[in-house]
Amino acid sequence: ALYDRKKDIVESLLYVEKALELEPDFEEALFTLGVFAIKEKKYDEAVKNFEKVLSLNPRNYWAYTNLALLYATLKEWRKCKEVYETALEHGHPERKEILGQIKALEEKMTTESQKNR
Repeated sequence: ALYDRKKDIVESLLYVEKALELEPDFEEALFTLGVFAIKEKKYDEAVKNFEKVLSLNPRNYWAYTNLALLYATLKEWRKCKEVYETALEHGHPERKEILGQIKALEEKMTTESQKNR
């Protein structure tokens, strides 16, 4: 079963890459590549794909969420916070949750700053 899943993923990636050859600004394909890149721990590639998605559609709220979580994984708290703030500027529908994430990030950054003194 694992072999089949890996084979399916490789096959899916081929279709996504072919779609991007035909339409380089295909938002859904770029988003999918970002998700696959996260799964493969290719974080720079994932960031690039989600940023491209957001340049094409600044109201793709899933791209903001994935990009913020990616920056959190990389412990890049300031960038994570900036992504959440930009998401709010573009009307992210999970406003209350995003504000909570921003508050938690601010507390984390304050705590880390005090530790590094």
